[in-house]
Amino acid sequence: TEKMMIPMDFGISGSVGQTFNIRGIKTGYLFFLTYGNDWDQAFPESDIYILGEKGLELAHRYRFEAVQNNIKIAGILVWGMDFNKHHKFRSTTFLNRITNNEVRRYQGMNRDVGSDIRVTRLRWVEQMLLAQQFRGDHTLLSLGNLAVNWRYTYAMATRYEPDRREVRYDKEPGKDFWLLSDRPEGNQRLYSDLLDNNHDMGLNFTLPFRQWSGKKARVKFGFNAVFKDRSVDTRRYKFQHKGPIAGQADVISKPPEKVFIPEYMSPQGFQFEEITRKTDNYNADQQIFSGYAMTELPLGAGLRLMAGVRFERSSQRVDTFELFNPSNKKVNASLVTADFLPAVSLSWFFNKNMVLRTGYSRTVSRPDFRELSPATYNDVTGGRQVYGDPNLERALINNVDLRWEWYPSNGETISIGAFYKQFNKPIETIVVVTAQHSITYDNADGATNLGVEFDWRKRLGFMHKKLDDFYIAGNLTFVWSQVDLPKDSKGIQTSNSRPLQGQSPYVLNLQLGYDNAELGMSVAFLYNVFGPRISEVGALGAPDIYEQPFHQMDIVFRKRFGKFGLSIKLKNLLDFPVVFKQGDKTTQLLTRGRYVGAGVSYAF
Repeated sequence: TEKMMIPMDFGISGSVGQTFNIRGIKTGYLFFLTYGNDWDQAFPESDIYILGEKGLELAHRYRFEAVQNNIKIAGILVWGMDFNKHHKFRSTTFLNRITNNEVRRYQGMNRDVGSDIRVTRLRWVEQMLLAQQFRGDHTLLSLGNLAVNWRYTYAMATRYEPDRREVRYDKEPGKDFWLLSDRPEGNQRLYSDLLDNNHDMGLNFTLPFRQWSGKKARVKFGFNAVFKDRSVDTRRYKFQHKGPIAGQADVISKPPEKVFIPEYMSPQGFQFEEITRKTDNYNADQQIFSGYAMTELPLGAGLRLMAGVRFERSSQRVDTFELFNPSNKKVNASLVTADFLPAVSLSWFFNKNMVLRTGYSRTVSRPDFRELSPATYNDVTGGRQVYGDPNLERALINNVDLRWEWYPSNGETISIGAFYKQFNKPIETIVVVTAQHSITYDNADGATNLGVEFDWRKRLGFMHKKLDDFYIAGNLTFVWSQVDLPKDSKGIQTSNSRPLQGQSPYVLNLQLGYDNAELGMSVAFLYNVFGPRISEVGALGAPDIYEQPFHQMDIVFRKRFGKFGLSIKLKNLLDFPVVFKQGDKTTQLLTRGRYVGAGVSYAF
């Protein structure tokens, strides 16, 4: 194994723009380009427990070492023409490309083999998103100042993983040497290619009018259509142990580049065979057709009403199939829904600086393609498999909120709010009862979130005029959450009463800052913490796994020197560990490390 010092992160970005007239038409463009080369090293620890006769018993204990190099390049080009103040056209092109090169090794005790194992993975992944949008805004004076807005967006996303290599060695019990493992999950190579296409088009109309007392009001309506399709092509191969050579200690104790060579590739040694799974490949598509109508209407006495309804019809289909077997029946997942999604809000401006708002809305959450496909992949520990469920349903969320807002002066705000969310069929990640304890997705019957929220941003000049450039800001949220579980829960979930997975009972963000526009200088101290939240639902009597509170503190400094600018970022100064617990047992522990970054900018 060759080791090297990780280089510093590096990034550069720039933008240029210009406006000009072409025969009386105002035309302009803005171009932005950024490049980043980032490195990351992590040493997480993972303990996997099973439920034994005396409670939780340690099954596997792994210690990881992972190094990633991420290279990012992104660009945005915006070009537009204003024919006049009533007719405008915009074109936006966006490109984002990320290349990830990862080396990961985990090693530790594996209860199944009664010894230590060591698994090394080399992975190279290229991801790209290309999007092109055309948009127009028009005002038709002859139709009562009817505003017409149209758009069309095409987006293509790709994920290409040309050759993931994974090898496993098992330590001989009572001895100090390692042998290449013949276990099913070891000594594999994987090729994967994903292509997503998305077409999104919309047409919106806004008609202003005067209500009964002459106040300005408006009505809006529009239509939208989305067409998505995805294809996933995956192939798996494995060096199979076939003959006596594959069992010779002097051969399988060598590193993989000296084992998988022509000399040993024969029926007497190893053979390279395809082991692509029946669920590795799928095609998917989705169509969403929607329309909406709404109005914004002043009622008088400081009251303003906003009300509308949106209708969405969605059709999702995922076909999971086995390669090279055309007669094999595909696994079809089909989800067709039609939903009316109303929304209404009432605002009371009872003071020039204060407003009281209340509202109700219904939203929808649909499973993505991966959650609907039974295609299987391994999670980060390499010990469990994750797959989708073709029988998932979409979730509906009813939202009710009440909020009081006060704006003492420019740049200052104080608000207090209460909210209620009722979930119908929320989608959760659960443990399935198998020998391997696999992970999948399921709909709970329902869930309820009830909470209060405080937001504030206040300058400190009320204490002394010299402190007017200092401010304190933040938000604090308390949430009570409860899930309604189905009686035939797939994972035989341990908790009959628990919060919604991923929901923290509290979240706190604090910011203390200094901002002086004349000096061109700003400094901000940032602090964040969240309450314990379920990361994985327990099964078979094993407790739920909770992600523990994580405290983070950052400092951001910016200063202008004429046309030059300097920025300094200090992140995760407290360096608290990320901890997951199952009962009183720690299952995962990760220290992210501190980050120091500096940047220089120049404007011309």
